Amino acid sequence: MILEQLLPAETALKIVIYLLGIFTVLSIFVIAFTIALRVYHIIQNQRELRLKERFSTLFFQYLDNPDDPDVLSKLKAIRDKGAFFNFVLEYLNILKGEDFKSIMELIHIMGIPEELQRMLERRDRWQRAYAAFFLGYLKFKPALPQLLAAFRDRFFLVSFYAARSVIQIGDPHYYRDTLVHLFRIPHISSYQRMEALIELDEEGLAVARELFREWEELREEVIKLFVDLFAYKKYLPAAEDILLKLLSARNRELRISCVRALGLLNYTEAIPILREMTRDQDWVVRSQVLRALGRIGDIGSMPEFLAAMEEDNFWVRYNAGLALLDLGAVGIEQLRRIQQDENHPAHEIAEQILVENKAMAA
Repeated sequence: MILEQLLPAETALKIVIYLLGIFTVLSIFVIAFTIALRVYHIIQNQRELRLKERFSTLFFQYLDNPDDPDVLSKLKAIRDKGAFFNFVLEYLNILKGEDFKSIMELIHIMGIPEELQRMLERRDRWQRAYAAFFLGYLKFKPALPQLLAAFRDRFFLVSFYAARSVIQIGDPHYYRDTLVHLFRIPHISSYQRMEALIELDEEGLAVARELFREWEELREEVIKLFVDLFAYKKYLPAAEDILLKLLSARNRELRISCVRALGLLNYTEAIPILREMTRDQDWVVRSQVLRALGRIGDIGSMPEFLAAMEEDNFWVRYNAGLALLDLGAVGIEQLRRIQQDENHPAHEIAEQILVENKAMAA
């Protein structure tokens, strides 16, 4: 051996034994460390299971009776707020809608909002996203500075949830900047933006209307969002602006949204223009116009409704029938007349609408 050639046999043997001893000690250390680590994980898992079991018992006792003072005192005594919040997050995956309000009240009672406020500063982007999401539902105003700072977060969901939470908290000083930011966040769908917009209160809707009127070059997608928002919230002050957008709109979806909104807002000033649109070449637009006139309750459009009931397109006839139904007794009388005339092209539609209306009335 090379070692024997360089060193005396006895010295070489000692070195080999020494190296083997070091290797043995290291092996024992690694084995001991692995066993200790395994034991630690087992203990931690058992602790987490006991905690979850305790959390689960108290949590569901609270949901059964939110006013139980004994349960509330035990919940308040929980020290590891972060662990309890993580348990709540797991439950939210199978959440029943009726529990959500109670859970938000519980989180507030336990002082978890302060924990969420600290979570906004953490490195884990999902922790920041969860924090931004819940602080709005809790309407935790002390977190406003952190939420506004989170607009600049590199993770788009944190930025979005922060904007929605600022709207939910409801401080009018920040509405304008928040709405401008909301439409600049990348990777967010129109549906998600609408989720945030519908949280606006009356003052927020007024700011939204200002932006709707001031922004000269709005994307059609954004215009449609504003129109749908005003219709959903029944915000009548925006009806005139929607009518102006309808007159200048060329996009089919935008025209339909404007027409539908005017009907839902019962904007009578739009009747002359809507009557003209009953002759629109696009049958989808035409059918929505008829429905809108019905919602407004324009009895003067009876000739247009009756003419539409004789059109070839099923959906035009159907929406004209619903418009007649919206007119009340006068329209229902016309539907019955059409139902009794077996040669009328809308005979079956009139019968269907009357039957459905009778069932709903019952």
